[in-house]
Amino acid sequence: MEMNRIKNSISYLPVIGFLFLIASLPFYYGWFQRAALYILGVSYVIDYVINQRWKDWHWSKNKWVYVAFIGFFLLIPLRQCCDENITSLFSKTIQNYLPFLIFGICGIIGITNKWRMEYATWIMLLTSIVVLSYVLRHVGLPDWNNYNIWCLSFNQILHQNVNTHMVLNLYWNISIILSLFVGCCTCYSKWIRYGTLMCMVFPLFLVSVTDGRTGLLTLVGIILILMLYMLYRYRRWWIGLLTIAFLICAYIALMQHGRFVDAVNKTNPRVYIWEVALDMIKEKPLLGYGVCSSRLEFVERGLKDEDFYNSYAQYLQQDFIKKGKPVDMSVMHPHNALLETWIQFGIVGVLILCVLIVLSLTMHLGKYQLFLNLCIFAFLLQSIFESLGNELKPIYLCLLVLLWHSQYINSQCNNEQASFQPR
Repeated sequence: MEMNRIKNSISYLPVIGFLFLIASLPFYYGWFQRAALYILGVSYVIDYVINQRWKDWHWSKNKWVYVAFIGFFLLIPLRQCCDENITSLFSKTIQNYLPFLIFGICGIIGITNKWRMEYATWIMLLTSIVVLSYVLRHVGLPDWNNYNIWCLSFNQILHQNVNTHMVLNLYWNISIILSLFVGCCTCYSKWIRYGTLMCMVFPLFLVSVTDGRTGLLTLVGIILILMLYMLYRYRRWWIGLLTIAFLICAYIALMQHGRFVDAVNKTNPRVYIWEVALDMIKEKPLLGYGVCSSRLEFVERGLKDEDFYNSYAQYLQQDFIKKGKPVDMSVMHPHNALLETWIQFGIVGVLILCVLIVLSLTMHLGKYQLFLNLCIFAFLLQSIFESLGNELKPIYLCLLVLLWHSQYINSQCNNEQASFQPR
């Protein structure tokens, strides 16, 4: 009896690890995130061995996505063998892409029914409240007479002490999706469900006040997809009117956003960045340049390009000068996940990445597939404007796939038959 209690307690160790990891994701990548990732992987293996879960192991089609995770990670050391340049960027890339390996192994081993999407949702909402409270402590409540100035101060504190708007907006948009799931599609009491939906106002507010254009556009896309889904499912004329009204309001709101106006009035600096990356791809489309050589070549070509330098490198130099630090060229990257993968690993890396995404979008998860696809949509939209191995940590994609898969497994174990029905 005592041994069974110990084994059951051990099975919760990976759950504690992944909750700690989720709570740490909004902040700059550091030792605590790496520690949480390692603890999660080690505790998962310990649970697998002690509880003898190999006895119930079986293969399923959904596990192919985890094979793709591992395959994508292995591209780094395999391609680096042919790369003559070895820099500190190699070890940094290994660390950033390590979630593909760890979560890939966890997914293939098998997921226990101890993992719950609700836990992740509440941790993300709580973290959002903590971040908001921390920033407001420094900048105070919104000053409506000087709202633009207040927003500038708000974002400055965020960037200096928490993380960039790309990472934060992705985190908050995902927390909104999970909150909608818990609030509308679970069997908890109405107080828990309504309380979860009310707490969703915190990430909604945070997305609206940050200077990230992509995050705000992603939020609009998420709401629009859900409204179109409801229109398709229920075919009510008033849902169609609400959808049209939402599109009009969203357009007005986006045009009031300062950075959207700037994007319309002048060329986005990313255009010049992508041009440099595309020129590199044209020269080595099949094998790419490798992790280290690709970054060195990208920086060298970029500094020789006048438009690139004026729009990107010069900005970075000024930014680092303000912080009193030397320029870190490792932060210069293509700002696009596909382009970054192509110049690093060639067409093979692009194909594996595409297979990984397609497998994630087409997993057999029943009613949960819609929510996983919404999360992947948020990830993909931001990956158009940010590199995979820098701001868009692979941990987001890996964790989302594993969490929704675990939710499906859990529902199968509990014989849940509820359909996607807003309450």
